Amino acid sequence: MKSVRYIQWVGVLIVFAALAMSAQSPKLVVPGRWEVTLQNELPYPAPPVTYTVCIEPGAAERPEPPKGKPSDRCKVVEGGTSGNVLSYTARCGSKSSSKVRITYRGDQYEGVVELTESTEKLRQRITARRVGACDDATVEQE
Repeated sequence: MKSVRYIQWVGVLIVFAALAMSAQSPKLVVPGRWEVTLQNELPYPAPPVTYTVCIEPGAAERPEPPKGKPSDRCKVVEGGTSGNVLSYTARCGSKSSSKVRITYRGDQYEGVVELTESTEKLRQRITARRVGACDDATVEQE
């Protein structure tokens, strides 16, 4: 099912966006191990999906849209950070796109992902919280 693969891809985008953060401003985000949960809201609720990521202090100077490779099917076409809010739009071909908006608050963040594929629209809520220091057990790390 195309929409499931697309949702998984956007989930990966969220994880990579989390990995791009740093500790430049303790009010914005605190480095360490984070638990990131995606919850489908529309068109139907579904069980949440949770990722664990490690946000290293030197990973980036501030949250930014994920960077892809030239060979990636999906590309970020616009976006950036304003204050403690990251927002961006990604396109996957001519019929698929996603809009992401995340608000950071030190040891937690939350946001919304709106996905469009052809005529199908999906909405996911993102919540995340810092759960400790990074260690070898952190499962999603780039």
